[in-house]
Amino acid sequence: MLSLLCISCFACKKQIEQAKKDALMDAMTTNDWYVAQYTDGANVFTSEFDGYIFKFRSDYTVAATLANTSTVGDWTADVNTKLLYANFKVGNPLARLNGSWSIYYQDSQGPKMNQFVNGVERKLALRIK
Repeated sequence: MLSLLCISCFACKKQIEQAKKDALMDAMTTNDWYVAQYTDGANVFTSEFDGYIFKFRSDYTVAATLANTSTVGDWTADVNTKLLYANFKVGNPLARLNGSWSIYYQDSQGPKMNQFVNGVERKLALRIK
């Protein structure tokens, strides 16, 4: 009886984890996104992202489109650690998005994230277009 209960709990935990992953994937891939805020310490770089629209895809690629020109990068996220990782193999401004971002706030319009590089805090807010 105890072993059956343990197996059931393990199966439930796996189902809950999968439901969380599915919800995250759905939220990220259903919408188009834009950068509402980007700061690096006291420096504000938000305007560098003006006009960019980001489309996260279920194959863990992300297309950054500006004036009908798309650049593709990679992304992944972990719902348990609240981390989003992005990687674009191009220069700025898209390279500013590279690395692991810790999600510290989430609402219905999108996440607010930060990362620390050489002791300097970077902040990034994505919003639904």
